[in-house]
Amino acid sequence: MILHALYTLKNELEKHFADSSGLSVWPPQVCIGNIAGGIGKEKGMVPGDQLCLTLIRINVDSHWKNLSPFAKDADIHNNELTKVPFNLNFHLLVTATHYDYNQAILFLSETIDYFQENPIFKVNTADQIPFLKDFYPAKSQKQEPFTLKLVWENISLDEASNLWLTLGGKMYPHALYLMNCLQQGKHERLKSG
Repeated sequence: MILHALYTLKNELEKHFADSSGLSVWPPQVCIGNIAGGIGKEKGMVPGDQLCLTLIRINVDSHWKNLSPFAKDADIHNNELTKVPFNLNFHLLVTATHYDYNQAILFLSETIDYFQENPIFKVNTADQIPFLKDFYPAKSQKQEPFTLKLVWENISLDEASNLWLTLGGKMYPHALYLMNCLQQGKHERLKSG
């Protein structure tokens, strides 16, 4: 689910940049990677001159923490154990790794504008990531579609400095978003008791 969410954002941004440029062939502008690995062409590094999407934190939405895993049946003496759907929150760091500062600011501004206009994405997990089918053929068929909502996350200069210090010390133009993955699933029956 997490990889599907990131690939949805990557593909939507790539499509937006290609459409807004008017060029028929547009080089890749967005990557998914760990910005803490550094920027460069070596293995484990994020390529320069691209927007990098980095997942920096995952937590469960607090709304779902207090739901009971038991659902009442019509018969007062029957309870069934159910799998409660939950929403995940991700902190997503969008970093402009362009070597030209003006270009970095331009792409970051364009990304912020796009996410302000389009904060909600429907994620269809069926055939989005081709290599996933080779590794998990059974699991890729079971994934349910879900909704992804992006919310701008305000952080102070001190928090941004701490974040970049943790990621390697060099600060790049960036934006931080809170991604909510809203599950479409219902209570799934596990067993009767």
